[in-house]
Amino acid sequence: MPRIRLMLRECVGPELRVQYTGQGTASSNPNLSKIHAPPCGWRFWIDQAREYLVMRWDMGGSSHIVESVAQSPKGHWYPTHMRWTSSDPSITDTFMDFYVEFDVEIPDALFDVNKPMPMEELFHKSP
Repeated sequence: MPRIRLMLRECVGPELRVQYTGQGTASSNPNLSKIHAPPCGWRFWIDQAREYLVMRWDMGGSSHIVESVAQSPKGHWYPTHMRWTSSDPSITDTFMDFYVEFDVEIPDALFDVNKPMPMEELFHKSP
């Protein structure tokens, strides 16, 4: 049975930091009999004011940082710009922008695994 320890620490500002540490076992796969958490575990910074959106997470020598967010028309928060950094100085930062469309119809047939939609219907060309 995996062991998980959560440590809640106070932070300056509206964010709550959660730290995961521990180790687990994967008995179904003998090659993975012990899975160890990365050194110092994983750390998550959670913004309570934005529906508990994870604003940063550190694991295995890298950081994933949400640099900007927006709200959907229904009021849900989502990241719009993120940065990945590494503790390895030979690896440069990577950036990702998210562009979201909210007024798009998504047909139920898209999720029918027994009869997949043709690619032409999934990706309409703009006029």
